[in-house]
Amino acid sequence: MSFANLLVGLASPIATRVLIALGISVVTYTGLDLIIDQIINYATTALGNMMAAKVAQIAAMYGFPQAVGIILAAITTKLAMAQLTDWLKS
Repeated sequence: MSFANLLVGLASPIATRVLIALGISVVTYTGLDLIIDQIINYATTALGNMMAAKVAQIAAMYGFPQAVGIILAAITTKLAMAQLTDWLKS
């Protein structure tokens, strides 16, 4: 067995696992991105339907849209870190 065969034998399973993990990550991130966009659209629509114009302006002045964005970014980061941790354990 030559050194090249040894390297190919070691690299092939590693490359396969990396490509599978990247594929799963892309699908997960794309789905998560769509879900987050839907939540933002739903929250914006619900806020507009629920409140009078002046109340919506006050909520925007106090940073309600930014707060929703920060919370959703935190959820996304938590999910990404959990996926990365699971991937590193395997």
